[in-house]
Amino acid sequence: MKLVVDLEFNIAEDLLNRKTYVFPEKGSYTIMLLTAEIEEQLKEHYGVEGLALKVFNGRGKYKILVTDPEWIWGAVTLERATIIQNLFASEQMAPRVYGFASVNGFVAQVVEYISPTDTEITRITKLENLLIKYGIKTIQGGDYGGWWNWRDGKFVDFSHLDFIVPAAEPLEPRESVNDVF
Repeated sequence: MKLVVDLEFNIAEDLLNRKTYVFPEKGSYTIMLLTAEIEEQLKEHYGVEGLALKVFNGRGKYKILVTDPEWIWGAVTLERATIIQNLFASEQMAPRVYGFASVNGFVAQVVEYISPTDTEITRITKLENLLIKYGIKTIQGGDYGGWWNWRDGKFVDFSHLDFIVPAAEPLEPRESVNDVF
């Protein structure tokens, strides 16, 4: 399945300069774009307030161009990462992804904007329970515990999560974290 771009944005290049961003509006390989104009266009298109653009303009395997044949993000396709993220969103553990946009040729997710205020220790336990529930594993040394992966109690970095079984096989419930890893 080829993911589809819903909207295109051509913005000033300085807004895409990763060096001008600081945490929390910059992840390790992405930036969050939220201007009044962008927010209004997203609201008009999706009918939802509080949306932003998560732009994949990192370096190497973390830069995704709209023209890339497959949108690979880290160790997984952006399609699979988005499916997993929206599963977590249904459990109030991640911002929902509403669609995709092009920002100066880079792929961007249209996401629920989450302010970075989470300090709960229990978030890791909740996340690990969801990994078990949905048969998801971490891959290539994925780290989900760092504060930079969380916004207001929701997990935001799905680049190192994937399903344990191939997509064609049904997922079965797991009993413990040890059964997953």
